[in-house]
Amino acid sequence: MASRWKKAAKLLGTMVCFLPAWYAMRPLDQLDFEVLFAGWALLMLVALLAQTVLRSHRPSLTRNADPAHDLPADAMSYDVVESEWIHGKLLYRGIHDSAGLVRRIGRSIIWMVLFYLLFAGVNYALRGDDFFRIPATAVLALITFVVVYVILDSLVYARESAVRTFVSRGPFWWPAKIAWSTEAISIRNCEGTFRYPLQDCTAWKEDASLILVYTADSRYWCLPKRAFAAFRRIDSLEQLLQERVAKISPYKVVRRWV
Repeated sequence: MASRWKKAAKLLGTMVCFLPAWYAMRPLDQLDFEVLFAGWALLMLVALLAQTVLRSHRPSLTRNADPAHDLPADAMSYDVVESEWIHGKLLYRGIHDSAGLVRRIGRSIIWMVLFYLLFAGVNYALRGDDFFRIPATAVLALITFVVVYVILDSLVYARESAVRTFVSRGPFWWPAKIAWSTEAISIRNCEGTFRYPLQDCTAWKEDASLILVYTADSRYWCLPKRAFAAFRRIDSLEQLLQERVAKISPYKVVRRWV
């Protein structure tokens, strides 16, 4: 429940941050402010409810797993440190480096401009007012808001969320053992032994330090390359994934609600 209230606080903060940007775009009288506040409060409520529903229907961690499966004799041990898990969280969201942040900011600006044009059209249709009174101020406000929001969401909220997950679940997930064959990847940790057929793995991505293997669209295993390099088996794993699982861009986001 505490986590859900934190989500609500984040959404409310987003709404509050948006109001100054909107004010800079167009001077508002009291009625406009009340309508705007009520509209954004409704949108944030809908977003919170949708997020709650989506989280309640997420696939479980052990989806496609076979707890009764035993690991092969050549299974190797690995662990994940906090910095690697945080980096994996950012890699999942495609914001693990400056290029990812720039791409995210660019996409967000496009969406923001589309919303701005939508509100401009509605305002003109209902009131006949000129919405673009100060175009330069409007553009500057939009870009400033998007940049600040994306940076805070990426570098503050995403990291904080990753740290909470690592502290609460890390002792159950690592250290672990992993083995793979042409048919499946098998992992054993404190929660059990799980076997994931490669045909059921939805995707994988990598960067210089990590490999993420998706066992479902919103679930992945974070595998540090340093551990596999120590056993000189990183090439074997990467070749298997290249042949049997679809590789996606490190900047592609499958789903965003994890």
